[in-house]
Amino acid sequence: MDVKKYNALVVVTPQDFERTVFGRKRLLENLPANKVFFVGSKALGELVEKEGLGDKAGFINEDDLISFEEVYAIVEDIVKEILAGRKLPRGIVGWYYQQFLKMEYANRCEDEYYFMWDGDTVPCKGFSIFADDGVTPFLDVKQEYHEEYFTTLSKILPGAKKVIAPSFISEHMLMKTDLMKKLIKTIEGNPELPGTKFYEKILRSIPASKIQDAAFSEFETYGTFVAITNPNAYRLREWHSFRLGAEFFHPEQMTDRDYKWLSESFDAISFEKNQTVREDHDNLFNNPKYQEKLSARQMLQIAQEEFTDGYKEEWNAFSGDADKDRENVLAAYEPGQNEDWEGMFAALKKGLSDNINNYELYVLLGEYYLLKEDNPDKTFLCYEYAEFICTDANDKKQIGQMKENLISQYEINVRPLSFVIVSWNNKDIMEDCIRSIRRTVPESGREIVVVDNASTDGITSWLEGQLDIKLIKNTENLGFGAGSNIGLEKANPENDIIFLNNDTIVTPGSMFWIRMALYDRTLSDEGKVVAGCCTNYEGSGQPPLKTFDTLKEYLLFANENNVLMDEPYEERAWLSGFALAFRRCVIDKTGGFDPIFGMGYFEDNDLCQRAKIEGAKPVMCRNSYIYHYGSKSFGLQYEKAQELVMENHRKFVAKWGFDPYSE
Repeated sequence: MDVKKYNALVVVTPQDFERTVFGRKRLLENLPANKVFFVGSKALGELVEKEGLGDKAGFINEDDLISFEEVYAIVEDIVKEILAGRKLPRGIVGWYYQQFLKMEYANRCEDEYYFMWDGDTVPCKGFSIFADDGVTPFLDVKQEYHEEYFTTLSKILPGAKKVIAPSFISEHMLMKTDLMKKLIKTIEGNPELPGTKFYEKILRSIPASKIQDAAFSEFETYGTFVAITNPNAYRLREWHSFRLGAEFFHPEQMTDRDYKWLSESFDAISFEKNQTVREDHDNLFNNPKYQEKLSARQMLQIAQEEFTDGYKEEWNAFSGDADKDRENVLAAYEPGQNEDWEGMFAALKKGLSDNINNYELYVLLGEYYLLKEDNPDKTFLCYEYAEFICTDANDKKQIGQMKENLISQYEINVRPLSFVIVSWNNKDIMEDCIRSIRRTVPESGREIVVVDNASTDGITSWLEGQLDIKLIKNTENLGFGAGSNIGLEKANPENDIIFLNNDTIVTPGSMFWIRMALYDRTLSDEGKVVAGCCTNYEGSGQPPLKTFDTLKEYLLFANENNVLMDEPYEERAWLSGFALAFRRCVIDKTGGFDPIFGMGYFEDNDLCQRAKIEGAKPVMCRNSYIYHYGSKSFGLQYEKAQELVMENHRKFVAKWGFDPYSE
């Protein structure tokens, strides 16, 4: 154990304090600290006292450090135009507030150090935070990167940037009190930022549109500041916590055997509140038979092979040599030297089939479209997507520069894509749909417009709290077509449009290839393109490519399908409205859905017919696959839905004089 005496801080809400009671004993026994202080509201203090944790634990009232209401008022002022009269969700403020509390504690700390620990994380074993010399502390590092943290950091500390390959984010950190005070003083002394207190200057350095994106990290900021100003104050050590604990374990059922097994591969395990054990993960990591045969590291590495996005635990994140060179494909490649276009296309196709997330291949694909097809629009989309999925800070910056160079040399016609979504109940499914868009589409390339048709299950409140959503609330259920038309009217008039059902999951690459179709000159020199996705749902009117038994299998198939193809487009008479994308020049001519089709059905056939009259070409994009639950949007019983299908079929035939089923 550590010789130096210092206290630990665990900033936690009352709800999370009660939720993590299963790990309290291990937390108090294993944290290398003199005393553990739980920091939070008065209600938390009552819970700490009630639990009777003894002399090892204490409580600090958050308002004695910083007032929550003060921070709330600052954030509310920053985003007031975006809120447009709506109430600011307290959870958005909470992300920043808990970090500011941990920083402010330095101003009242009497010890040389203080230790910060995340409340949802449980140490698997005891550990020391000091090196063997007993004098030099560790800064524990992991493999993680969030660009927005460093964008904010560069504003509050001008000239600062990422200085090491791994991340300082490791669910804990030992703060040297005088260095934290120095950091706070440096931020408060920045004359370029409005405000006086460090937390106001940090918040006002973040654009209003980015506030919801959790655009600040006290760990990355402090670690970077120390690395720049006092590089010998710490040593770096690789740290491993089982970040996805709640996806594989029921925490209240975990045994000493589980923790002992985990401790051989991991230092700690985290249980984030929005995670639950999936059916295919149950009785997996906690199975004694598996634990006897494989280590926790081996099992997680196997499981991560099926992860399509999100956090992944990596080993050997810190090489120990900050100046170590690495091969950079982007810098080494000389544009214009490859004239074997057929061979290049085949190599890129195979490469992306092997690894859908290889950002370097998307850069090379962009070059292919520029040099072979003279299509800078598709090149721009390739660069934008490569930048979005890139995890290397240096490469990300370089790709961004390539994108800017392209814009300066060519006329780029690419517009962002406005997602127009009609919401009616199905809260969990709707939330998953929104999150899937955020995970798979660059922020610079999207707008999300949601028209809520008087939902009653709580989804409206959730939508009100999402600052990146343009929300329109109807007082009655107007149906898909009318709701979509309202969304179209409220969407950015410069953007392309995609009408998307709320019961869909947008998969990696699906929207990239849809946008590539919209800007493919082989389909239309004038940009008159309507593009649809392929899917799993028979009721879409577009035959499913394959059928499986579980959602997991469909999502894995999407990774195999959403890749570069020789002939990805299939021209069709009409496309299903569950995911229907239009170039702006087309939707401006056609307008939205015809209101005669009421709650829905055949409004998509009708809109495609009008697009064809305007000279547009409807194509199904075979390498854009999204999952569709199907028939979750209207809230209609099967019999009523069938009646509506027949009624709207008659309306379509009467309007156009032919049967769309014969097309």
